[in-house]
Amino acid sequence: MKAQSRIKTLMDEQLGILKNKEKITQYDVDRVQKLLEIEQARNALEDARSNKTTMQLKRDSQGNYSYEYVADQDSIL
Repeated sequence: MKAQSRIKTLMDEQLGILKNKEKITQYDVDRVQKLLEIEQARNALEDARSNKTTMQLKRDSQGNYSYEYVADQDSIL
């Protein structure tokens, strides 16, 4: 929901800017499209970071082992 809210806010801002112009060029349209793509990529990265699907063996300071779910590093890079 938070990601959708940020995209909606971004698009509302950009539409406001475009409505105030007398002429809209292809550059303006391409710029807004790229901003949307950047925001979608940012959301995908945040999802990949928060999606803890990989199990990893950890050792604490006392030498005890335990499994912990961590984010898949391959999907982040």
